[in-house]
Amino acid sequence: MQKILARLRDGWHSLRLRDLSVPFNLPCSCGQLVQGQRSCRAFLVQCPACGQSYFIFPASPWPHSVDERLPPPAIQRLRFWLKPLAAGLVTLIVVALGLSWFISVLLHSPDRDIRPSASHTAETPTASQFLSQARQSLQRGHLDQAHKLLSQALQAHPGDLEVRHLQRQAALLADLLDRPLQEIVEQAQLLQMRGQWADWDRQFARYRNRAVLLDDVVRRDAQGRHSLATLELLAGDQLIHLDLNLKVLEWLNLDEPRRLLLGARLRAVRPGGAGGWIVEFEPDSGVLFTDEAAVAACELPLEDLKPVLHWQREELLRLGQLR
Repeated sequence: MQKILARLRDGWHSLRLRDLSVPFNLPCSCGQLVQGQRSCRAFLVQCPACGQSYFIFPASPWPHSVDERLPPPAIQRLRFWLKPLAAGLVTLIVVALGLSWFISVLLHSPDRDIRPSASHTAETPTASQFLSQARQSLQRGHLDQAHKLLSQALQAHPGDLEVRHLQRQAALLADLLDRPLQEIVEQAQLLQMRGQWADWDRQFARYRNRAVLLDDVVRRDAQGRHSLATLELLAGDQLIHLDLNLKVLEWLNLDEPRRLLLGARLRAVRPGGAGGWIVEFEPDSGVLFTDEAAVAACELPLEDLKPVLHWQREELLRLGQLR
């Protein structure tokens, strides 16, 4: 027991006799560093530059390590600049992000001429999709819509023969004459009777290049000329002759007369020999009808015309105009 008391007494004396001098370093708001030594009691110290008072705690009676002491002045000065540096860095990041957003908006502005990306071109319908939509429009009688769809399809797929041929059929249907050929010829007759034939070309301009649909048996004579076998048109008592100078007929196998369904565009209406009249067509405008949807749009008897459509399609396949 005496040994324990002796050790406690020695430890207490060692604590009292220990060097309690511990330095303090306080940065003043004026920038001056207040330095000194702690004592066993608390006291006030004034900044030598501005006179600001600071309360100094007493030194701890317990041992202290080097890590517990205040950092050196260099580190304190570094800490003083940390906040301004951090604020400047944040400001720089915000400005960079703002500039990036502004440039992105300019680059994607609708006023700029930017080519469509591959993702946009990939959205273009296929030729089969265009054909399906156009046939639905034809069956509903929406000729202008079908023509527009097929014109777009032809731009997207210029080498597709099926698209090209159906587009020509739809274009003819969209441009059909809104009055019979007989009435147009009678209008020309009236001008001729009045001695106003010079005015006919101006009046015929409204009909020029309009389409006519022909459904009849076509025959070829020994000179290679084509004519309709059964259809006979009259304007009053004068015969109307349809001049079938169409290139598409020259390619067909017409050794025997055959029923055809074709369309062509008007070129001229003029007086013929023996008091008759001649209706001429643009040679390159002839189109053989091969699509059932196009026939449905004409309100023609489809079942009766199916063999005609099939034969005409086979002929165009043979000629390489369809595939």
